[in-house]
Amino acid sequence: MRVLIVIGLYLVLTGYALTDVFNTAEREPHGLRRWLWVTIILVVPYVGAIVWIILQRRGKGGNGARSQGAPDDDPEYLSWIAQQERRRKRRGQSPPS
Repeated sequence: MRVLIVIGLYLVLTGYALTDVFNTAEREPHGLRRWLWVTIILVVPYVGAIVWIILQRRGKGGNGARSQGAPDDDPEYLSWIAQQERRRKRRGQSPPS
């Protein structure tokens, strides 16, 4: 029974890590080529997958990359909207419907 748990945990961790590697947009995530990450995850049981998962979680915090969100959450977009509204008011135009 314990052997099945160990094997199952390995398969789940490895499957998750490999899926995450292939879904990463970067060409060289965390400084290594994608094929090298795949090799590390497969050859070094548990450790490779856990290192990948930790690096991914840590990297998503504040690496400066903009995440895709709603346009009204983007400060640049809100600034542009306000600028357009000011121009309309100066020209005496009504807002578009």
